[in-house]
Amino acid sequence: MVVNDRSTSSVPSIHAVGDVTNRVNLTPVAIREGQALADHLFGGGAGVVDHGDIPSAVFATPEIGAVGLTEAEAMRRFEAVDVYMANFTPMKATLGGGGERVIMKLVVDAGSGRVVGAHILAREAGEMVQIAAIAIKMGATKADFDATMALHPTAAEELVTMKAPTRRHRRAAAT
Repeated sequence: MVVNDRSTSSVPSIHAVGDVTNRVNLTPVAIREGQALADHLFGGGAGVVDHGDIPSAVFATPEIGAVGLTEAEAMRRFEAVDVYMANFTPMKATLGGGGERVIMKLVVDAGSGRVVGAHILAREAGEMVQIAAIAIKMGATKADFDATMALHPTAAEELVTMKAPTRRHRRAAAT
């Protein structure tokens, strides 16, 4: 169904939220859209939902969690992109003798320093990405991440201890 940003169709008395609108087919999105529509219709609220930077996860072993832009999307959107990556065995697995690995990536708009994407492959990646989503939604910069004290020994501490970009992408100047 085609609806506007306030979930109203071309017929003012008909509204739709959730999967039927095919905006973002996730349960939390439908709940947020329903709350926003109710606030708009009955509480005087704006009724608009921001569909950007929605975290997602694949609950496999290990989990995959992502929020924000991919590296490729950021390269299309920004003049310069820095990518920070970590690939390590978490201390828990090192001490316990497991073969577990963690891979993390932060995608940063190099021009503003803003973190625009976080991607994690690890046990509890969904939990880590949910927290990273708050920072990304708030416009946190890589400097904000760097200034955050690490919680040791956790896999998540790597999000705030990656100091040097693994890759730097710069758009070529037009001639």
